[in-house]
Amino acid sequence: MTVFDDAPLAVATAGAPDVMARVATKVLGPIEALPVDERALLLDTLEAWFDGGGSAEEAAKQLYVHPNTVRTRLRRIAERTGRSLTDPRGITELALALRAVRQTPRPPTSESTDDTRRP
Repeated sequence: MTVFDDAPLAVATAGAPDVMARVATKVLGPIEALPVDERALLLDTLEAWFDGGGSAEEAAKQLYVHPNTVRTRLRRIAERTGRSLTDPRGITELALALRAVRQTPRPPTSESTDDTRRP
């Protein structure tokens, strides 16, 4: 079962989807409540930061922005969620919640549907 050994975070979130949905809501609820574009910007930045090993410089390269832009967005995430990106517990909670959000398909919302379509 090499698949499980290679991605323990993915396994943890997939193994208990109901629990992880509650964790995601608890941890990322303040970000999930933002408008679609702002929410996507912050979650993409957080994901790039994790993918870059916690480096604002690496995340900035992935996102094609200045490292200070990444730091500003990370501060907004920390302020909104109440989780510190320097505390192992806060980082772990954010990582689990982000993985749960990314693994769970998002139902369409009025913001994401095209209301201009005509019959």
